[in-house]
Amino acid sequence: MTIPLDDVVASLSKQPRTGWLIKGIEHPEMVSDHIFGTSLFSYLIKELGNSKTDLANLLSISVIHDVQEIFTGDLTPRLKSYFTIPLIGMTYKEFEETYFNKLLDYLPDKSKKHISELFIEFSEEKSLQAKMVHKIDIAEMLAQAYEYEKTGHRRLDEFWSWTVFCKNNKTINTLVEAIVRRRYFLQAVLSISYQRFESSCHHQGIEFADKLKAKDYNRWTKRDSSIEDFFKEKDGVLNSGSTINVLDVGCGLGSFSRFFLEKMKDEAKVDGIDINPFLLEEAQRKWSDINFNIFPPCDIGWYWDISSEEYNVVLIGEVLEHVFNPRFVLMESFRVLKTNGILIVSVPNSFHKDKIDRIINQQRIELRSREQHIRYFSPHSIKEEVERAGFKIIKMIGLEQGWENSFILDINDLLSDKPKNAWTILLFAAKMEAQEIKDAGLVPAPDRIGEDKSLSEFISEHNTLISYSKIHTFIEAVYKAKLLRFNIQDLNSETIAQQTFRLSFFALIMAVELGYDSELAIKCVLLQGLEETHLSEFTHTIRAQINLDTRREAVKDLLSLLPSNLKDIILMTYDKNLYKELSNEGAIARFLLQRDFLKYNVDFNFINSYSYSFDKFNSLIKSFPKRHNHEN
Repeated sequence: MTIPLDDVVASLSKQPRTGWLIKGIEHPEMVSDHIFGTSLFSYLIKELGNSKTDLANLLSISVIHDVQEIFTGDLTPRLKSYFTIPLIGMTYKEFEETYFNKLLDYLPDKSKKHISELFIEFSEEKSLQAKMVHKIDIAEMLAQAYEYEKTGHRRLDEFWSWTVFCKNNKTINTLVEAIVRRRYFLQAVLSISYQRFESSCHHQGIEFADKLKAKDYNRWTKRDSSIEDFFKEKDGVLNSGSTINVLDVGCGLGSFSRFFLEKMKDEAKVDGIDINPFLLEEAQRKWSDINFNIFPPCDIGWYWDISSEEYNVVLIGEVLEHVFNPRFVLMESFRVLKTNGILIVSVPNSFHKDKIDRIINQQRIELRSREQHIRYFSPHSIKEEVERAGFKIIKMIGLEQGWENSFILDINDLLSDKPKNAWTILLFAAKMEAQEIKDAGLVPAPDRIGEDKSLSEFISEHNTLISYSKIHTFIEAVYKAKLLRFNIQDLNSETIAQQTFRLSFFALIMAVELGYDSELAIKCVLLQGLEETHLSEFTHTIRAQINLDTRREAVKDLLSLLPSNLKDIILMTYDKNLYKELSNEGAIARFLLQRDFLKYNVDFNFINSYSYSFDKFNSLIKSFPKRHNHEN
C-alpha cells in the first residue's frame, strides 16, 4: 500500500497544538490551523510596507515552518530542551531535520531541493525572512491565546511572556502591542462581572432602549442652553462658512445633539455612534427630517471606524460613566477632532451631596443598582481625566437635577463645597497644541497596566495602534476559518484553515515545479481561503455553486475590516488573479480547490466561466512520489 502526499500533509489536521492541550483547552487548534494563521500574518505584515522583505520567501517559509510535525508531533519548549547530544544523541535541530527529510522523499526534484533550502534557512535563521517567521509564529500564537481567553480560558499568562521576542521588529511588535492592548481590556472587563454586563449586554438590549426612551426629557433643557451660550461666547467657532461636522458619541436618541439638530440644522452635519441598534433606529426616526447620520452599531469603548481629524465638535453625553476605560474614549475623541476642535462632555456628579449621603448611610450597593454606572466622577476627577487625554478645559458648568438650572464652576476651585451642588457636570475643552502636549509631562496609563508615560507618547501610541487594531479585528473575523469545516455537516472534515494550509503547501510545490511565481500562488490560495471562510456556513454542496461575483463580495466584506490602503492592495491582487482574470497561479488555486470538491462528488460550477485546461496540473500531481506503509 502506498501513501499519497495529500494524505501525509493532511495528517497535520489531526495533530493538536500540545501547549493548548496542556492548559486544559479541550478542542485546541491543530498544527495546520496554526500554519494557516502564520501564513496569513506573513501576508499582512509584508503588505504593511516592509520593503526589505522578500514576500515569496516569507510566505514559503511560513507554509513549511512546522511541517516536520507530521512525524515529530508538536513538542513544547520543555521537551525541546531535552535534545542535547549527551542525553538524546542529537540536538533538536538535527532531530527536526531528520524527520523533515522523510517529507522530502514525497516531493518532486525541484521542489525537494527548494523546500530543503527553505527549511535550513528557517531553522538556522539565515535570512531576514527566516527571523521574521520565528516572530510571526509568536504573534500568531498570541492572537490564538486571545481567542481562547475571549471564551473564558484562563492560565495562559505564560504564553504572553513571549511578547519580548518580537521587540526588535517594529511592524510585528506593533501588531503584538495592539493584541496585548485588546487583551488588557478583555481582562479588566471579564474580571468584574458587572462591567461585562454593562459593556457587552445591558446597553445593547431593547430593555435598555425602552428605559432610555421613557427617561428622556425630550425637551430643551438648561444643558442645551449652556451649549448654545458657550458657542455664542466663543464667537467665530461655528461661523467658519463651511459645514460644521459634529460627532455624537453614544448618541442614544440624539438628545445631546439637540442644539445642533434644532438650531444649527442648516450649518451642522451630525453623525451618531452607539452600541444599541434599537436606540439608533429610534434616533433615525426621530430626526428623519434633519441631517443626522447614524453609523452602524459599534463598541464605543474601542477604536472607532472613523478617520482622524474629521470633526469640529465631539459630544460625549452621559457615556463615560458606563465604559471600562473612559480615557480611551477621550483619546479617540482627540484623534477624530480637527485642530481647534471642541470637546463637550456631560457626566453625572457621583459626589453630589445627596449621593454622598447615600454612601455614608451604607447604601453603596443601592446606589450602584439605581444608576448602573461602572465609573464615578467628581468635577475635579473628570477635569483631570480630560486633561490627561490631551485637552485643555475652557469652561465647566454645574447642572441641577432635571437640568432646569445651571451655574458656572470655578475650574480652580473644584474641591470646594459648591461643586457638590451639581447633579451633572458639563465640560467644554479644546485640543492642546503640540507644545502644551509636550509640556504636560507624565500621565498614568489609562488601562491601569504598564508604566506612566508622557502624554505625547500616549497620543502617538494610540494613533499608531489604530491601524494595527483594525488588522487584529480582521484576524479575529478570519479565525472562524479555524472553527468552520469544509463540509459543515461532517465534523471529521478539515476546517477551512486546515484545508487552506494544505492547498498552500501544494501550490508552493506546483509553482516551483512549473516555474510559476510561488508568492502569488500562495497568495491566491489564501485569498481563496477568505472566500471559503466567509461562505462556509453554507454546505459545501451549495458553496460550490456560488458565482464569482458573490465570492468577490465575500472577500470584499472581510477585507473591509482592514485599513483602507491594505484592503485596496489585497483586493487588487484578488481581482487581477482570481476574479477579472485568472493567472497561472490563480489557476493552481482553483484547480486545488476543485479537487477537494470532487472528493465529495460535488459539482464545482463557478470555475466554468474560466477557459483553461487542468491537464498539466493533474499530470503533475499524479507524478508526485508515494511511499510504502512499512517505510513510515
